[in-house]
Amino acid sequence: MNQQIVPAARPAAPRPIATPAEAQQVIGHLSDVMDALLGVIEQETKLVRAGRLSQVTQLERKKTDLARLYLADTARLQASGPYLAKTLPAVLAEWPSRSVVSRRRRPTGPRDGTASRIPDTPTRWR
Repeated sequence: MNQQIVPAARPAAPRPIATPAEAQQVIGHLSDVMDALLGVIEQETKLVRAGRLSQVTQLERKKTDLARLYLADTARLQASGPYLAKTLPAVLAEWPSRSVVSRRRRPTGPRDGTASRIPDTPTRWR
């Protein structure tokens, strides 16, 4: 049994952004994708907390597709970093404030480790 392992083809390099209008379009699309991905994650969290795990699997495809779009858009923005810094510095300065991390709701409750992060979790699992 002499099988050769064929390496996977490398994905094509992302196409750099060429115009300010294209940059605005990619940034707008990325923002929409981030909002949609956050919505799916919040929906998934609600289903898990409600114990409806079979319904969570129905979100897998949508979440995967959104993650692919997110990665593609961020790769294009990263590949175009020097161009964007030169042509749209104000947009780039604003961008970190629009990240998913800054958009998500902040957890509430004590942070001293006395309370479970998941309601109704038995004490032994906290």
